[in-house]
Amino acid sequence: MALAAGQLLKRYRIHSLLGTGGMGEVYRAHDPRLDRWVAIKIIKGTADSLAAGDLVQEARAASALNHPNVCTVYEVDEADGQTFIVMELVDGRPLAAAIGARGMAVEQVVRYAIQIASALAHAHVRGVVHRDLKSANVMIAGDVGAKVLDFGIARRHTRADVDATTRAARPQQRDNDFAGTLAYMAPECLQGAVADERSDIWSLGILIYEMLTGQQPFRGRTSFEVTSAILRDSAPPLPPHVPQGLQNIVRRCLQKEPSDRYQRSGEVVAALDAAALQTPFKPSDTPRSRKALLYGVLAAVMVLTLGSSGWYVWTRNRTVTAPIQSLAVLPFTDLSSTEPFYLADGLTDAVITELGQLGALSVTSRTSSMRYRTMQKSIPEIARELAVDAVVEGSIVREGSRVRVSAQLIRAATDSSLWSGSYERDVKDILGLQRDIARNVAEELRVRLTPQQASRFAAHPAVRREAVEAYLKGRYHWNKRTIPALQTSVSLFEEAIRLDPGYAAPYAGLAGSYVLLSNTSFSTRPSKELLPRAKAAAARALELDGELAEAHTALAYALLWSWDLDGSERAFQRALGLNPNDATTRFWHAIRLAAGGRFDDAMAEATRGQQLDPASAIVTAGVSWVSHLAGRHAQAEQQARAVLAIEPEFPIGFARLGAAHRHQRHYPQAVSALERAVQLSQRQPDHLAQLGQTYALMGEKRMAQQILDELRTQAHERYVPAFDLVLVYAGLGEHDAAFAALDHAFEEQYGLLALLSVEPDLDALRADPRFAEMVRKVTTAVRDGR
Repeated sequence: MALAAGQLLKRYRIHSLLGTGGMGEVYRAHDPRLDRWVAIKIIKGTADSLAAGDLVQEARAASALNHPNVCTVYEVDEADGQTFIVMELVDGRPLAAAIGARGMAVEQVVRYAIQIASALAHAHVRGVVHRDLKSANVMIAGDVGAKVLDFGIARRHTRADVDATTRAARPQQRDNDFAGTLAYMAPECLQGAVADERSDIWSLGILIYEMLTGQQPFRGRTSFEVTSAILRDSAPPLPPHVPQGLQNIVRRCLQKEPSDRYQRSGEVVAALDAAALQTPFKPSDTPRSRKALLYGVLAAVMVLTLGSSGWYVWTRNRTVTAPIQSLAVLPFTDLSSTEPFYLADGLTDAVITELGQLGALSVTSRTSSMRYRTMQKSIPEIARELAVDAVVEGSIVREGSRVRVSAQLIRAATDSSLWSGSYERDVKDILGLQRDIARNVAEELRVRLTPQQASRFAAHPAVRREAVEAYLKGRYHWNKRTIPALQTSVSLFEEAIRLDPGYAAPYAGLAGSYVLLSNTSFSTRPSKELLPRAKAAAARALELDGELAEAHTALAYALLWSWDLDGSERAFQRALGLNPNDATTRFWHAIRLAAGGRFDDAMAEATRGQQLDPASAIVTAGVSWVSHLAGRHAQAEQQARAVLAIEPEFPIGFARLGAAHRHQRHYPQAVSALERAVQLSQRQPDHLAQLGQTYALMGEKRMAQQILDELRTQAHERYVPAFDLVLVYAGLGEHDAAFAALDHAFEEQYGLLALLSVEPDLDALRADPRFAEMVRKVTTAVRDGR
């Protein structure tokens, strides 16, 4: 459908032909209604109604994009059976023409790459995938820079069109069609997969490589050779003058497996942000030109670092239209090519804690936030799932002893950035860095700080770099919540303390590790050995920093399992006063309330913890445990099933489900669940004891006896709490043996005797006078100095 100058296409008057390509002709036209010049693309092959319908749907999605580096789609219409798209007229030249035979200057490549990646990020969070990103689809337009064309409307190209883009000889086979342009297509698309955000990231890697070298990395004389190179070969090395950081970005974009690439285009933006500040300038540049160019790059970064998920919104001098009352901190992305997660995770943890201590905000706890590390979801989706008003996200890059962090605060409802910031510090200053981020977020949300909070944010205590790293590694392992990981965390916290004895956080971490290792599923040594160490470490942390909430929490939990309910309650209240948003503190406090028979309060506290960390298996298991202690076994079963929906192979989830079934006398289901808990935990004594009691109650005394024998055998190789034997003896009705084991548990100062008066698993012993005497002994042990 060739159009002549002066011809009308609906209301648009054609001026001239701008070009032709695989998708059709592009014309310059005038829109008299709005008195503006536009570009009109008439799409070939859309007479077919299904193809036309698909195109219209895609183009309408693209028309929702509003970004300075995206060519705006104004309208999609039809005339004489042909679909056409009315777009912004971009005055400039194609990037393909600007690249040149030897490529472009590195600083110019970084600038354009940031802009293109920003455009992709903006589109991706709105569900629009480009599918045909290439140098011919990017225009360079004066001061604006790069403008990406044809978002979401690339459909299918003929083989001849593909060949034209490979800069190689014409192939011999021409009968198949391809979606996209072959030289830029990701391996998975060549293998039949549907293009997604990561496919666009591959194409971006090709484009950056092309800008740096003047050539595409995967070439050949035929389409077969090009396809083979994309599927099998590594990209040729970039020239030596390309900075290593930029080489790393291209290399990661061009990973064959989509899961090995950047998972979100916003991550590419953040990586390019870091590369922009590390890009060397040519010696021939004058100071004025260097300064102007640096300001230009930094201006792009400011647009973009809003960037880790790709919004373009000015963030200053704006009015908050609705108060933000809840937020989540997503896992910071570690863009260091070889750095493990501990640094980014530690920063994420710390920012969550600092913001949680504000009190005026509801802050989602760690576990629920961390699950979004690998999920490809938009910010609005994540916010809906977590029921929050805003999200903090960012990235971290480490080079030697320096770290660079970019962070932004995003209003979920409007996909708009409220604040962004970049920080560069020594690793040893990461404590101050996390407080700066939290303070800036608080200021942006107009959170009124107490004098104590303001003083804490202003404090930047000096800590040895090696101690900070050891602490962050310890916290990383502590969060894994396995016995080996907890034991590793003890060593790392102790190392941090040795390196810097005045650093409070490792003492609090050490206290938390000892408490967990003294308790049920993690028991490795008797409580009387580990709990005094936990209390001493927590006390030392509080000597160094009396407002360290996690130290008060660790102390409270250690006092609970030391049977000091009053001291535990005071410490919990102090911890919650400092950080009301910590789900773990809420969960542990709920157990303390249940120990005192305050079941309604306990359920309310456990539920609040679950709301703060809805994706945490251990916190949800805590709700099931509190329901169990309150005798609400149907509710305990429901919550145990919720645990397994979050983490299907979680042994504690099966243990809680088995206990709930046992108390409802669903014995076959209880055995099935508990056998799975035993298997998954590698026959952990607590789970074995639960199974043994179930067998005993259902009349399978031989099976219960076998479990008793196994527990005794295990005791020769590892610590087996005497309390586990109590459970099986109680189920068998062997009261004398049960009370003898209970006496032994008392001598071990076993922590869970704090729950003796409310534990349903011991109901069979409750009528025996010896039980009331044991409750009295436990209750008075603290007063008597035990």
